[in-house]
Amino acid sequence: MPTAVTRLWFCIWLPDLPLEACRSSDAALAIVEEQHGIHRILQADALAAAAGVMPGQSANAALALLPTLALEERSSVREQQVLELLATWLERFSSFVSIAGKDVLLMEIAGSLRLFGGLSKLRNAVSRELREQGFSTAMAIAPTPLAATWLARAGRRTCIRVEENLAPALRKLPLTCLEW
Repeated sequence: MPTAVTRLWFCIWLPDLPLEACRSSDAALAIVEEQHGIHRILQADALAAAAGVMPGQSANAALALLPTLALEERSSVREQQVLELLATWLERFSSFVSIAGKDVLLMEIAGSLRLFGGLSKLRNAVSRELREQGFSTAMAIAPTPLAATWLARAGRRTCIRVEENLAPALRKLPLTCLEW
């Protein structure tokens, strides 16, 4: 008989947070980060990517491809501020919201399901509203916070409610989602 779940964790991973935390204009934008003394592209928006700007590329190479490219230095302070604002906003869905990493938010939602009309409605509301705010996300739901985080980082839109189903799902994940 499956084990009843008393906790259910909803993980929201924001893979493009450095870029999305820096919305300055409609111009092509890339976020740069210093690596070994060279400014390299960390993330590029769709306009920059269409011009050939790619992560890992030097800022000079990116500017050669697209001279009008706006370059912004990555700001962990700005990213943290956005996470804090989103965590505060998520409190409308759960009384337990946590910033669980530099790009991860967690909510314990077992107690909120009935209030929002079930898991599907709650997940759809969060997803829709984040999209409307301009955030791209990967989300997963699992009985443990770490499992939900790993599943979200793997890009799996997964909902596991029974603990017995965790091991088979986690077994298939790539090691990159563990961030070791």
